[in-house]
Parts: sequence; structure tokens; C-alpha cells
Amino acid sequence: MVRSVTEAAFVKNSCVIFGGSGFIGTHLTEYILEFNLHERVYILDLVRPRIDDPRVVYQYCDVRQSIELMVENCSVVYNLAALSKEPGYAYSEYFDTNYTGAVHVCAFAKRLGIAKLIFTSTMMVFRPSDEKMTEDSPTYPDTAYGISKLLAEKVHEQWQCAGAGRVLKIVRPAVVFGKYEGGNYTRLYRTLKRNFFFYIGRKTTVKSSIYVRDLVRFLVWCAKEPTSKSLYNFAYPEPLTIQRIVEALCTVMDLRQPFLVIPFKLALCLGYGLELLSNLGLVKSGIHHRRIEKLYYSTHIVPLHCLQTDFTFAYTLESALADWRHQCGGRELY
Repeated sequence: MVRSVTEAAFVKNSCVIFGGSGFIGTHLTEYILEFNLHERVYILDLVRPRIDDPRVVYQYCDVRQSIELMVENCSVVYNLAALSKEPGYAYSEYFDTNYTGAVHVCAFAKRLGIAKLIFTSTMMVFRPSDEKMTEDSPTYPDTAYGISKLLAEKVHEQWQCAGAGRVLKIVRPAVVFGKYEGGNYTRLYRTLKRNFFFYIGRKTTVKSSIYVRDLVRFLVWCAKEPTSKSLYNFAYPEPLTIQRIVEALCTVMDLRQPFLVIPFKLALCLGYGLELLSNLGLVKSGIHHRRIEKLYYSTHIVPLHCLQTDFTFAYTLESALADWRHQCGGRELY
């Protein structure tokens, strides 16, 4: 991995990672341990972490409930706890975890006098569009996930304003991919491997993306660098079309390139039909109309504030996919 500024001298005390057992949290913990950035890492989550290391302290935590746990000598809280799979949950569940969880995490930081908080939001606070969205663009979330995360941003901002010297960094990642992801890129890879992928409506849909190992480098950078900005979109600066992503995946994983384009309305009707049959128990299908929509509508964010800093990306799309393959032993992506 390319070394970054965050591997220089860092305050050797503890940090807390809410949601540290998840996809991003696991990579963040590995990065912190690899470069010995903290003497102790508290993982507060519903499930135990994958990582077995004496520097890691796991405590069961449900952010939907008031958090009465204690930690020692903590200098920064990373709040990654969220329901992010969409579709996948009932409407209200996103608010129970993402909004209420933000309230409880901020109350935890206030109670323990922790003055630095890094919060991962989402690019879904923006409405899907071909238009480029910067940090200054208006937010128009149109899903429960996006709305709940935008409300969570406001909770964190209130926490910052309520105490002198508090530091808040809100990071809005694009589609995050990498080992343990189990989401958009993994499903795309598996569909391509089965030769079952076809483009929905067009090949030019923009899907802003970021490799998880670049994301965790940036989260740690945010915790260390005294920047004036508190809000960051985070994605590779280059607009990544679905065609570019598919071609890169096929090249890195030695798969056949697809060419078929299915009209959007036809694909959407098929999606609704299969969804209905699946709900009735007549067929087994992982196809959902929302996933079809997500293949057609662009999500195009620009990391304007990040580009104004000295942070450098360690990977391109192609090198990130190659590294992901290497992380998985050179075989299947998972």
C-alpha cells in the first residue's frame, strides 16, 4: 500500500469505532493497527470484529439504545454505524439506526468529553442525477436511507456547535468497494461471471466510486489534519461510467465483456414482475426494481473540498480492483 501522511507521528492514545466490525470498520481497524496509529482501538458494534489483536477491545453496542459504555483516553470517535444496504430494510429501520444512532453517539462523545468526531454519511443525500454534485450542491435525498443520513449529519453538526473546541468531519463516500463489501460491486462481479449482465438503458450512467482502502486513509487523514472544511464528498475525481467499471472488472477478473443494452422501461417492468413473483414465493429472484433503477440513474459526486487539500489517492479504479483481487487470494472477489 502507498504510505500516506497519516503514517507520520500520531497521538498514541485510543480511538472508538462505532460499527467497527463492518465492511469499512474492518479496513479502518486494520489500517490503524498496521501503522500503529493508536495504542488501543475500541470496537463498539452488534457483532464481534473479524480482527483478533490485543490492541482491539470489543464492546457490544446497539446505537439504537442509549450508550452507557466507558472507554479510556479516547481522542477521536469514528461513527460508521449505519444501515446502508438499500433496498433491504423497512423504511423506519433506517431512521432507527442512522438518525437515532447519531443522537446516541453524539451523546456518548459529549458525556466522555471526546472533542473529535468523524462521521461517514453518504452521497445519497443527493438526488440521483447526471449533474455533478459538489459539497455546495443542494441536498435532495429521495430514499429513507438518504433522508436518515442527512438528518444524522444535522445531529452531528448540532453536537459540534454545542461545545467549544469540538472538531467534526463529515465524509460522504460514493459507492465503496473492496474486500468484505458484499454490495454493488460484488453483485456486479457475480452477475458478470454468470454472463447475466446487461446494461440498463445506456452505458453512460455515472457511478461515482471509491476503494475502501483509499476511504479509510482519508478518514484517518481527516482525524489528523487541521483543515478548515468540515464536509467532504469522497470519490475518485474521474467520472466513472458503468461501462468503464464493467470493462475494468472484466479485464482484471478475466471475464467476457457484455454488450447488450436493455431498454430501461422494459427492464423495470421485468424487475417489478420478478419482485412480485418472488414475494408470492413462486420464484427465487434477487432482482429488485430499485437495483434496476440504480443501474440507470447516475450518482455523480465531485470531491471538491478534498481536491483542495494535500490528500492524494493511492489507487486508480484498475489498481484498486487488482488490489482487491490480491486481497482475496487472486481468485474470487468477496
